[in-house]
Amino acid sequence: MENMTFSKVLWLIPVLVIAACGGGEDAVNKESSVVLASYPSPTADPSGLAFDGSLLWMSGDDDPGTNYAPMLFKIDPGNGALLEKITPPDQVSYAGGLAWTGTYLAVLDGLEVHYLDRSGNYVSSFTAPALWSDNLAYDGVNFWGSDGFDTVYQFDNAGNGLGSFTLPASSSTNGLAWDGSHLWVAGAFNSTNNRYNSSGTLQASIDIGL
Repeated sequence: MENMTFSKVLWLIPVLVIAACGGGEDAVNKESSVVLASYPSPTADPSGLAFDGSLLWMSGDDDPGTNYAPMLFKIDPGNGALLEKITPPDQVSYAGGLAWTGTYLAVLDGLEVHYLDRSGNYVSSFTAPALWSDNLAYDGVNFWGSDGFDTVYQFDNAGNGLGSFTLPASSSTNGLAWDGSHLWVAGAFNSTNNRYNSSGTLQASIDIGL
């Protein structure tokens, strides 16, 4: 994975697939799955990807293959340039799924969701339902997460479960993203992104071909 690019990362964690950057900075057009741009990943072991309205954030291991070193990478979405590496505060033992709430960066760390500001400073935490640490999305009001297998959960910012739905047989999740009206679920064992409404009904299935 030494030469992993953002286009490959999107297969794993599809934040850009659902046009999170808005307009011309999309890496993949959500309907036609045409790759518009790809950039080298700052880590060979990425976990989460989020867009805060101006910059991309990636979470992952800064020392793959040796001692796990959680890291946040701040990236220019226009050219993929790494702008800054931020070591998370001590409260974050694993830099997993990421989501931008409009105010804070939410970092999924096992069952804990940590709020950090844009400088990486710790703000607060809450405990989420049973999740897998690389799946997190925010719909403007509530969070979405997954156990990494066949169940997707919705929960509020206090960790209260609001509902769940089960994916089709032989499905599993490797990333979640919200496009403003629908939830996108990336398949763990293929390059398929599935679009669901908030009730868990499958709306479309798109092979992004990566």
